[in-house]
Amino acid sequence: MTKIEAWKVYKRLASDDRIQVLPEPLGIERAWYELTTFGQQVIKLWTDAYLQAFGRLRGAQVVTFDRGF
Repeated sequence: MTKIEAWKVYKRLASDDRIQVLPEPLGIERAWYELTTFGQQVIKLWTDAYLQAFGRLRGAQVVTFDRGF
């Protein structure tokens, strides 16, 4: 998907009433730190760990098509 196509998808999702855009929860940095300071070094770990910490702290369901997540 191109960057332009990705923005089109984002705008379509953002306009869907079933989807919420949430602000960062308090404690995100600590939770993110805890998820990134163990195990093996993986490049994609940073983004996945951030999303996991965000979802956990917000009590939100994270939906992804990333099989490695």
